[in-house]
Amino acid sequence: MTRNKKIIILGIIVVSLIAVGFSVWFFTSDRKANNIERAITEAQYCEVKSDCVQVESKCPFGCHTFVNKKEADRIQTLIDTYESRCAYLCLELKGYDCVNNKCKALYSNEGINRAELLENCTKDVSKRVDDTAFDSENKIVTIYLWDEESQDSIPLKLLYEPETDFAGCSDSAKDILRHIQELDEEGKIEFKAEEEEIELLE
Repeated sequence: MTRNKKIIILGIIVVSLIAVGFSVWFFTSDRKANNIERAITEAQYCEVKSDCVQVESKCPFGCHTFVNKKEADRIQTLIDTYESRCAYLCLELKGYDCVNNKCKALYSNEGINRAELLENCTKDVSKRVDDTAFDSENKIVTIYLWDEESQDSIPLKLLYEPETDFAGCSDSAKDILRHIQELDEEGKIEFKAEEEEIELLE
């Protein structure tokens, strides 16, 4: 075997070993990231806002990560052991809350503005209701009211909290919210993760 052939064969072997090593590293790292993401999701349980605390996160685990305070040290250790291969351009954090029993970061363009929703709930909604939709993740009912002046439907978002018997809502808002609650308890509505239209019976 000539010297050139030996060099070529040696080069092929080296390249192959590098490729195999990179593949093993990449898939091992990817599997580790998936395991950490799963651990974070499982650690985001809560009953009230005070159950949640922020951990120092990195890509790909989110810009702002909130978990149950009992799990914070364990999750932080998992995140710290991961070698990040990406970066984020993060939105400004508005705050956090316990949403549907899950610790969640809130941003300026999303999240629950409870004060606004409760204010809406005090309004008289005796106008004709065109349609209704339900966001089960954030527990918000959207009522579409027909406006004669604009000849169009106007959305009104209400906080759906049957556990408080819709405290603070006007009687007309309570009537609609309790009707939706009754339909749910009778098994006539399946609340899904995405917003779902709900037919209001006459």
